[in-house]
Amino acid sequence: MAATTQANVLLIAPELSTLDQDLWDLILADVTNDLSSSVFGNKLEQAARYLTAHRLTLLKAGISGGTSGPVTKEKVGDVMKEYSEGTRFSATKASYARTQYGLTFLELRNQTIGAFRVVKPGV
Repeated sequence: MAATTQANVLLIAPELSTLDQDLWDLILADVTNDLSSSVFGNKLEQAARYLTAHRLTLLKAGISGGTSGPVTKEKVGDVMKEYSEGTRFSATKASYARTQYGLTFLELRNQTIGAFRVVKPGV
């Protein structure tokens, strides 16, 4: 099955047409590497289309792909370090809920998760 194209993504997300071509190429390549036909089957292109639109929408809005996690503080004596524990392109529902495209991708992913079967060799 063919990977999604910029033209297919623009059909569902025309507002992304102003983004730089290098960014398009990068996100399309990332999505192609991140998704598998063994998981999505005949919905692979559709899943790739919506995940690409989701990621590009976040980038266009200047939003990090991940969710910020809890703030962690570490203190040893007088020295203290404080940081947020976030993950890039986290697979949580909250991260996909940031865009309509992410929610559609999540729905597609949830539809295909139930399609897994355990296959025993020789059976």
